[in-house]
Amino acid sequence: MKQLVPIVTLAMFCLFASQALAQNKQEVRLFYSFSYTDFTEGDERDGASSYSLNNNSEFGILYLRKFSKRFALRTGIGYSFQKLKTDHKLPDFCGTPPVHESPSFSRTRPFESLHIPVGLEVTLFEFLYAHGGIIYSDQLAGGSDYRNAGLGYDIGVGFKYDIGRFSLHVNPNFKLRNAHYFTKGDKIEANTWGSSGLDFMIGYSF
Repeated sequence: MKQLVPIVTLAMFCLFASQALAQNKQEVRLFYSFSYTDFTEGDERDGASSYSLNNNSEFGILYLRKFSKRFALRTGIGYSFQKLKTDHKLPDFCGTPPVHESPSFSRTRPFESLHIPVGLEVTLFEFLYAHGGIIYSDQLAGGSDYRNAGLGYDIGVGFKYDIGRFSLHVNPNFKLRNAHYFTKGDKIEANTWGSSGLDFMIGYSF
């Protein structure tokens, strides 16, 4: 959680710095995201374990403050939930195991994380924008042998349709996040996992 302090400080500084320049150009967006997670980690040797993430979904809120006609600060908070599958490969000490036994077994459990993005959004056309920035992630649930924590980044483009002060958004994006894989002997290996997703959002400007 110590890494969270500079991220929050940076976000607050940018918000206050842009407040003097903004002219009633704030927006709040609620989003729900579906994504495909391209991640598998582990060892193929007997007695080792491998990990994979499935069914990745995320929801949250974004806050935007424009400091020019085209540029806006973008931050917020998101909660993601996946299924973490662990495949344990049992060592074969006696040759081929009997038919009624399995040489491996799997376990699936919830994998929940909190994410705080800080970045910029650039308006390209009235209906099209692009965004990019960093993401701080911290795991809430999922076990101690695998942990999602640290800094990553996200990039994407968005399409919007304005209805008065409200707006509808479809936002294809890619997110790369940090993860730590705890091996035997408390050895820690740093890895990353990426997800290609589609965010559906409803916004309100004020």
